[in-house]
Amino acid sequence: MKIYLRRLKDNKLILLDKPQKGCWILVDEDDLDDLETISKKLKISHNLLKDSFDILELPRLEIFQNKLYLFVRGILSNQDSLSMYPILFVVAEDYILTASRKATYFFNPFLNQRINFYTTQKTKFLLLSLLMINREYRKYINKIAKEIDFFQENIIDFTDQKIIEISRKELLLSSLLTTLSYMNKVYENILHREYLDFLQEEKNIVDDLGISVQELIEILRYNLKRVQSIKSSYVNIMNSVINTRLQYLTILTVLLFIPTIIFSLYGMNIELPLQSHKNAFYYINLINFLLVTVTIVIFKLKKWL
Repeated sequence: MKIYLRRLKDNKLILLDKPQKGCWILVDEDDLDDLETISKKLKISHNLLKDSFDILELPRLEIFQNKLYLFVRGILSNQDSLSMYPILFVVAEDYILTASRKATYFFNPFLNQRINFYTTQKTKFLLLSLLMINREYRKYINKIAKEIDFFQENIIDFTDQKIIEISRKELLLSSLLTTLSYMNKVYENILHREYLDFLQEEKNIVDDLGISVQELIEILRYNLKRVQSIKSSYVNIMNSVINTRLQYLTILTVLLFIPTIIFSLYGMNIELPLQSHKNAFYYINLINFLLVTVTIVIFKLKKWL
């Protein structure tokens, strides 16, 4: 557990030994074994604090003992595969606490002061963090959209592997859509239920957050439809190719069946036409050739070939 403080008069973050009014408390995966001690010391819910390290935890908002517990999900936008993780914000009267497995990674811009903030302005710090989460989602969704563009432009050049990849994209978009839908509800609750005392400027930020999430949800829905359309097109193309191949194999089977029947007849131990003729082999092959040719002509006229 690390404790930071930056007041309006301070030029940089100050690392503290113990909590004091207006501080920011950072809990990360290094503190997993000390969660119970931390919760007792800060008088917060141990179960809710522990939930922030559950990788499957969904966004939600709770009030417990006059403290606001806000769960959201961050995203690693620089990863090829989808990697989301829960982040907990606890807004208390004297401090704000953040807890997550990826807390050090996510809050690095704040720790390095690339983002200008003050720990004493708890709601503004919370809103800046949520805006940063939204930006990470937008970056990742834009990257996925470009990959979908590639699939769409190369739809004819399909393979089984591409169908697997596009199916994965569909699951990924569905997962993102579920997460952002939960987060949208959380943002609505923050603003409309007045859990926090926002300044007018901060209310505008919350409105922007809600609008931003709704835009991302619409983008996700649009791209999800595109993926489903591409997947359907891939399946239709594959079915068409398979049907064409089966058609050719069926025609080949019919064409081979004709000489097979004739040769089988002449393999019987009975009297047959041309059996004693010296050119019987050539006549039989000529008959086979003519029958096969007639069959091909019929197939052509029927447009089966």
